[in-house]
Amino acid sequence: MLPKNSTLKTIIVDDELSGREALNKILTEYSTGYDVMGIASSADEGEELIKTHKPDLVFADIEMPIRSGLEMLSSSLEHHNFLIVLTTAHEQYAIKAINKFDIVGYLLKPIDIDEFRGIEKKIAAKAALGVPEKPNKHNNANVGSGPAILFLPKLGGKEAVNVEDIIYCKASNNYTEIYLKGKTQKVISKTLKATESMLADFPFFYRVHDSYLVNYRFIEEFRNEGEGGMLNLTEGYSVDISKRRKADFLQFLKSKGVKFN
Repeated sequence: MLPKNSTLKTIIVDDELSGREALNKILTEYSTGYDVMGIASSADEGEELIKTHKPDLVFADIEMPIRSGLEMLSSSLEHHNFLIVLTTAHEQYAIKAINKFDIVGYLLKPIDIDEFRGIEKKIAAKAALGVPEKPNKHNNANVGSGPAILFLPKLGGKEAVNVEDIIYCKASNNYTEIYLKGKTQKVISKTLKATESMLADFPFFYRVHDSYLVNYRFIEEFRNEGEGGMLNLTEGYSVDISKRRKADFLQFLKSKGVKFN
């Protein structure tokens, strides 16, 4: 339940009539604090409602015909910020979306009141902090003063990780294993290529191999072994360098002022 005397301007976007009706009923008949300003059956209609009403909270279906809910959110967040709760019949879609937007959480269809009550607690906590005025789209990496933070997807939300603590990343089929200081390991449902793109704003990472992305700051030793060489990293980790990437990698290190005898 939302705090007393608190009202959130709310928009519902879902291409399925049953989904729209169920959520609207929960918000208007079984809950307090939600002022449903509009209900949309498509992403285009939803975007227009968001522009018109500038809501505090948007419930958005992920998969919709023509344009997805994620496309709608991406466009809408260019102009106005709001809290986001995703709705979907497929949990894997929600997990993928976690790393695109700073969402409150997601509801699996068919939506029931008990599941909604769990999300409502998160809505209340976010609402108590206030909705930031500045649009916050694609906030995977927080680049600026202070520690650089990467938000890794996890069930039910995101986990903050200091980017500078990442020693290296390793490909594992369609997943990436992330190795951090303190012998900590995380696994995310992204390919290494996608992870590399996610870290592109941080100039201390380099793809040394099809299977490895390293933070050069943690290199302790270069060993001229194998086809392209091997790197010994902090905390006892070792990774191979591919032959075709070796020359460019050594040039990259030189540009950073790193030299090996």
